[in-house]
Amino acid sequence: MIILLSCASNLYSICLQLFNSFNNNYSDILSTVYFWFSLSFIVCRTICALLCAASINEATKTPLRTIRNVSTKYWSTEISRFAYTITKDTIALTGRRFFYLTKGLVLAMAGTVVTYELIVVDQITDEVETTHHTAHPCNWTVEH
Repeated sequence: MIILLSCASNLYSICLQLFNSFNNNYSDILSTVYFWFSLSFIVCRTICALLCAASINEATKTPLRTIRNVSTKYWSTEISRFAYTITKDTIALTGRRFFYLTKGLVLAMAGTVVTYELIVVDQITDEVETTHHTAHPCNWTVEH
């Protein structure tokens, strides 16, 4: 449960910070530096935590390389079962079995954040274009 909560809160914080980056109403340089430092810190912290957790999955595959160097005629039943288990099972930390922390998941999360950012950029530019054509935000009519 803690892995699920950690990943969810990290992704939420990153997306919220990215969304707030479009407001950029910082009055002084110190606020701007703090904002960008906090954004870069949470992104780096999340990436480091996810890659450290994903290294567990990578470490479980190293015995398989050694086992495959041995000819199969020398394998016992236990080694065959062990090789099969390493090959077929996903051995990694999991978030309530919704996902397994692997390097592929880290890449998928990064892709999701980039997609979110592109959608927000598109929506904000559409909003800016429609705001230039309206007389007042409370009016229903559009000036031409």
